[in-house]
Amino acid sequence: MKKLTKPALGLVLAVTASLIVAYAPASAQTPGIEIHRRSDGSAFVSDRKIIRVLVMGSDRRKDNSVEGQRADAIHVISLNTETHKGSVINIPRDSYVEIAPKRGKERINAALELGGMETQIKTIEDVVGFEVDFWAMTDFDGLIGLVNDIGGVTVDVPIDMNDKGSGAIFKAGPNHLDGDKALALSRNRHLETGDFERTTNQTLLMLSIFKKLRDESAGRPNVVSYMDILSRHIETDLKPAEMFQLMSVSFLADPANIVNYTMKGGTSTVNGASVVILSNNDSALEKIKKTGVPE
Repeated sequence: MKKLTKPALGLVLAVTASLIVAYAPASAQTPGIEIHRRSDGSAFVSDRKIIRVLVMGSDRRKDNSVEGQRADAIHVISLNTETHKGSVINIPRDSYVEIAPKRGKERINAALELGGMETQIKTIEDVVGFEVDFWAMTDFDGLIGLVNDIGGVTVDVPIDMNDKGSGAIFKAGPNHLDGDKALALSRNRHLETGDFERTTNQTLLMLSIFKKLRDESAGRPNVVSYMDILSRHIETDLKPAEMFQLMSVSFLADPANIVNYTMKGGTSTVNGASVVILSNNDSALEKIKKTGVPE
């Protein structure tokens, strides 16, 4: 697999950084973020109306393979190249769904452990109802390292948090987070609606990272330093032309026009385990399929 300098993590973060680093020299440091095309075919068509990127966070620890682990965060980005608007679909990791292909029902994040990356991606595509063009995966170390290297990130935390287990101890409002605190925010499950709020907060973090990269690169003062930083964290099989096009489209999108959308559903218990039962009547999801945005 070819290593190139790229950025990544969430939304356009994964998409964005990926290209900035396209031309930076490969780093000896082991990357914590992977970015790949979905299939061997053409991964990017310049006139494509909607670009879809699956972004996952793995609970993989250092020196462990992604295979056999579980997806700790699942998000699907849709970017409309005509309106420059988009959305991030947040899928609760405990969603109880059919594991592709016809492996029976289980929590959606178990697909990676049960059948590897192809099974995980196909299961998610079946849930959202469309195929993705690219997929990105980060682990705990990848998130921590990236946030620290860009100097931290400011996130508007929606509520007071006091979860000593994850380390998410924040007052509501703007909080400047280093890598460890960013990970704590993304892992906090001690919330009123549990997994639903947790996955929404993960996208708040991703959009905040994207906003910092986009805003601070606009005037060009930090572009070179970010290229060097991001190159340490990304591994990809995308070609330079694909990365350039993808980044160009990504930076046209204002983070304010990216809708943070969490799939609807409710909680239940299956075989003694708490799970999320997704709604079969999600009109917003249908709109995202057509236009990239839920409204």
